[in-house]
Amino acid sequence: MREFHYGRFRLRFGSIDELARGENFSVIEINGISSGTNRDCDPALPLAEVYRRLADQQRIMFLIGEKNRARGFTPVGCAEVLKSLIRQSQFGRRYPASA
Repeated sequence: MREFHYGRFRLRFGSIDELARGENFSVIEINGISSGTNRDCDPALPLAEVYRRLADQQRIMFLIGEKNRARGFTPVGCAEVLKSLIRQSQFGRRYPASA
């Protein structure tokens, strides 16, 4: 995926060995930069650790942005971000609530 710099993939695979060889696996979900992980929602996790992880994620995002600006990319303006949030919200309403 072009210009995909930060996120995570959820994979389904037959075995670790097959995955290591790039065989018998599929990508079933791609989460971008704003997605959290299940381990971040662990109620046993100290609040300070949650904030540390979020701050680290923000630091990485800003570093990626800095590198991209150096490559000639221009930052997205507030209006474009707002339009994207509204569009995402509209997409979300099309799907049934998960259990």
